[in-house]
Amino acid sequence: MLAIHSNKPALWIMAAKWEMEDRLSSESARQLFLRALRFHPECPKLYQEYFRMELMHAEKLRKEKQEFEKAKMDVGNLDYPEEILNGELARIIYKNSVSIIKGAEFHVSLLSIAQLFDFATDLQREIYDDLQALHTDDPLTWDYVARRELEVESQPAGEQPATKQARAVELGRKEERCCAVYEEAVKTLPTEAMWKCYINFCLERFTKKTSSQFLREKRLERTMMAFRKAHELRLLPEFQYKQWIDLLLHHDFLKEALEVAVAGTASFRDSVTMWQMKLQVLINSKSPDIAMHFEEAFVHLKAQDCLPLWISWAEWSEGTKREEDTEAIFKVKTPCSESCGHRERERMRERQRHRQREKQAPCQEPSVGLDPGTKKALLAVKGTDSVTLKNKYLDWAYRSGGYKKARAVFKSLQESRPFSVDFFRKIIQFEKEQESCKMANLREYYERALREFGSVDSDLWMDYIKEELNHPLGKPENCGQIYWRAMKMLQGESAEMFVAKHAMHQAGHL
Repeated sequence: MLAIHSNKPALWIMAAKWEMEDRLSSESARQLFLRALRFHPECPKLYQEYFRMELMHAEKLRKEKQEFEKAKMDVGNLDYPEEILNGELARIIYKNSVSIIKGAEFHVSLLSIAQLFDFATDLQREIYDDLQALHTDDPLTWDYVARRELEVESQPAGEQPATKQARAVELGRKEERCCAVYEEAVKTLPTEAMWKCYINFCLERFTKKTSSQFLREKRLERTMMAFRKAHELRLLPEFQYKQWIDLLLHHDFLKEALEVAVAGTASFRDSVTMWQMKLQVLINSKSPDIAMHFEEAFVHLKAQDCLPLWISWAEWSEGTKREEDTEAIFKVKTPCSESCGHRERERMRERQRHRQREKQAPCQEPSVGLDPGTKKALLAVKGTDSVTLKNKYLDWAYRSGGYKKARAVFKSLQESRPFSVDFFRKIIQFEKEQESCKMANLREYYERALREFGSVDSDLWMDYIKEELNHPLGKPENCGQIYWRAMKMLQGESAEMFVAKHAMHQAGHL
């Protein structure tokens, strides 16, 4: 098998593991690894597993020797070279591998393996020292060195703190030492990647559960300070702005959250996520001019990226009980040409400039109403994204105005493709919830749904047949015609599924 699949390192590792663990032959495992490295001289995984195997072999020999010594047996005739027992073969593999495979990540992976073996302290120290010497310009090195401080005990084992408060203070000291290393790291290596490691560490420690109020406050303070410093240096990536704003909102620091959100949108003007976060902060702050900020976002973002903002705007408007404004957000207009869309964007920019001039005038209040020019979400959002808006528009219409309004919305959208099956199923369900459920309306909805999805959705055909059979005003004699229409339209697996479901229904099993 290895001769045929010699290009698969995982197979070599599996074979060596079998030799080592099942056949108890470390020499055969070693030979397999050496052969594998001839085929794959730059494969990190092979070096890692070979390194692990030699350490396991050394550990096994050490245990054997200890057992013999406990039994007071003469081990003079047995071969237990001191170099092998101390992991010298693993050290050779380490030296060879790091000369071929560069980078702190591989270096750290070998150190992590070595730390699993208590006898290899000298090897661990050597790898650790080499890591600091060879990879000082890699954020992963600093991250590893800083996190290592959590494992270093500041007091002898017999003098560990006994009370919860003392343990919290001791843990706080360890975290302070970690942060001191990170502070040195961001001065030595002032990059976005290094700040990312620092902030991730602070967030990890902050999310750790603790009953100590002191520890929680210190962790929050450190995390906020790290965010602020990275922001001041303009080294905070987009997703960490989001993390920062989420943290501020969680603790109701609304004023600072708004400042951060404004800075985030200034740095990442084309980011939907950043505009969403800013609008969320404004909503939480109960800002009076949220509609204006939604319009501002649409000016800066591409139309095809704006679906989440349209949904957020509609949900916010519904929450404020402004029914007319909510409907205006959803309102469908006849699709226009590209030039029309371009003119619309120009008008929105002009309105934005006008509002900026208004804000500079101290005697005027900001606009709180909905600008008439924004009443066309389904014009701005096209293609498959508009399907989501149509479904939400229909849901909102039913919640706010009942079936009558939902049917009116359905009528206004019934020729505005594309659709989803869910869109038709919603209006069918709304009709069935009425006391006077009209079969004529159900037929209309099913026929329109089948016009769009009759060639792929066998469930629609089955539900239509069941409706004719079960509704008080249904016409069972129509079922045969519906069946043959389905057989003509459905193709492949869909047709087979339909025949199977129809047969089960006829037999009373569905």
